[in-house]
Amino acid sequence: MAIAADLGRFFGAKFRAGVLYRVFEQTGDRAAFDASLKQYRAAREVWAGIVARTKGVYRDDVTVGEQRYLRGHWADRLADIDADIAAVAATVNSAKSPEQGGPAARAIAEALAQPLPRVVSGRHTPPASYLSERAVPLEFAAEREYMSVTLYYRHVNHAERWQRMRAQSSGRVWRAAIPSEYTGTPYPLQYYFEVASAAEAALYPGLGPGRTNQPYFVVRRG
Repeated sequence: MAIAADLGRFFGAKFRAGVLYRVFEQTGDRAAFDASLKQYRAAREVWAGIVARTKGVYRDDVTVGEQRYLRGHWADRLADIDADIAAVAATVNSAKSPEQGGPAARAIAEALAQPLPRVVSGRHTPPASYLSERAVPLEFAAEREYMSVTLYYRHVNHAERWQRMRAQSSGRVWRAAIPSEYTGTPYPLQYYFEVASAAEAALYPGLGPGRTNQPYFVVRRG
């Protein structure tokens, strides 16, 4: 669990670093460059903590695939991270003085801010079960106007990718169905909705305000 939490911290800092570096590329703003490098180094420190935590616990070469990055140990990635940080740091000469209160400053503040929770206004009641080789109709009743609703579904089998289908609306009621050719399976089905407005998109049911909810529905074969 500690490793999983640290992975979240690592990718959070790395994503912020990437966004901030793109701001720097677009504007040349030195503050964006400095913030990007700081976030990338913070991500590196989290990864180093994972390396220390897993030393002597995982084998030195754990194989989960044929590519280089799908085998080895956590420690093997540090050299690549360090090389990438050095490449980012080497671009400092193209940076220029930050513009106070300009678009770059606002973008930096947005990238570093705590994101606001995205709440979907709507209801859905999952079916009690499904029948093999029969379509599974699903309905999302929105409580405000949305531009689109997309159904994501798959078998409860992590070897498979998610499928998706755009829901069709009738007023504020959106309908889609898991197709019959997909339900001839011994696996339960799992699914969730992506609900989009003009300003943002959010997932339903999502993790909830406490980040503890099951973020998808599960329906088993009857």
